[in-house]
Amino acid sequence: MVLKRLQTQALACINCIAPRLGAWLAISLRLRLRLSCRFVRPIDITQSGMPRPAWLVLTVLLLTACTPNSDSEFAVYRDRLGRTLKLDLPTPDPLKAPLSEANSIAAVAIADIRFELLDMLALDSCGLQPNKPSLGNLIAERNSSLGKVMTYSTQLQYEIKLLQALEACIADEQAPADLRETLKQTYLQKQQQLPARLLNFLQLDTTLRQQVFGSQRPLDLTSGQAVETRLALQNLIALKQHIQRKDYLQASQIDINKQIAALYQGQVLADLQHSLRSNLTQLQQLNRQLQHWDPAWCKAETQDILQQVLLQVFIGKLQLQLAHQDGIAQQLIPQLNTLYADTTLASTVTERFQQPWQQLHIELKRHIAWWQQLRDACKR
Repeated sequence: MVLKRLQTQALACINCIAPRLGAWLAISLRLRLRLSCRFVRPIDITQSGMPRPAWLVLTVLLLTACTPNSDSEFAVYRDRLGRTLKLDLPTPDPLKAPLSEANSIAAVAIADIRFELLDMLALDSCGLQPNKPSLGNLIAERNSSLGKVMTYSTQLQYEIKLLQALEACIADEQAPADLRETLKQTYLQKQQQLPARLLNFLQLDTTLRQQVFGSQRPLDLTSGQAVETRLALQNLIALKQHIQRKDYLQASQIDINKQIAALYQGQVLADLQHSLRSNLTQLQQLNRQLQHWDPAWCKAETQDILQQVLLQVFIGKLQLQLAHQDGIAQQLIPQLNTLYADTTLASTVTERFQQPWQQLHIELKRHIAWWQQLRDACKR
């Protein structure tokens, strides 16, 4: 009855996560459950028959006191496998710090364009639009003390507004002809500079860089489905496309700092990057360590304990974390690739998101194959 209940729960779990981890994983895990029909006994003592050491009890208490995540579930899984198989499965080394070469990215130089003082009087009244700042006010804003220290996101938003104001003044037939001609030249220069301002924003904005280079914190099941992060990335991609098409009206409808705030508050990208790289590191090392084979693993008692580890820890807990992260990765990584295409950080996005995500699927297949090989070997 105990095994039947565990199998039912595990199959329900697999049916839940199958759309995210893929049909190959669901089928493989179902095969695992069909291979074992032994009664599963609860484990209250170690393999040697001695009570659990105090440090292990304390570790479990500490882990359960915090919100479970893939790092903590890997720690439990590695400990249970190590004790059951009598193997030393040490924790992998900490992840490396952000790549140093990315910190050397320099801002694209952009020439400063100034207006003559006498022109400012005419700029205050030309091309006025309802609920839109005048060109003169925009220029005064840029020359203020706050305007001189604008962030890259605010600079980009400002330049889009400025292009709209320039268009309105150029179309204003009441403005002096010589001024309108000067504004046409300024408009063309500003238009040519806008892609460079977009590039500076994507590569040097503090929040975007922090998301790309990651945190030291993994995702967990309380992190939600990353809806706000996905929408923010969609809006930034739309902004990039509008600028490329020179559609400044549509570009001005996107509040850039609002999108940045959503990314900063969620921290989903930064945590996803840590989770993918951490999970890959742990699973790669675990797969290497499990290449050793010991006939003692086929003992009935060991097989019973391994069945518990498979159902309760790997499928029941760790797979839930991995499925949650994989679902988020499926949504966000293609968007990141699109946003950073044709930038210096495109290779960094590939290295810190795309490659770990793909390699993690490969290592999961290897790990499931190990369980299959173990079951097949012990049935001989």
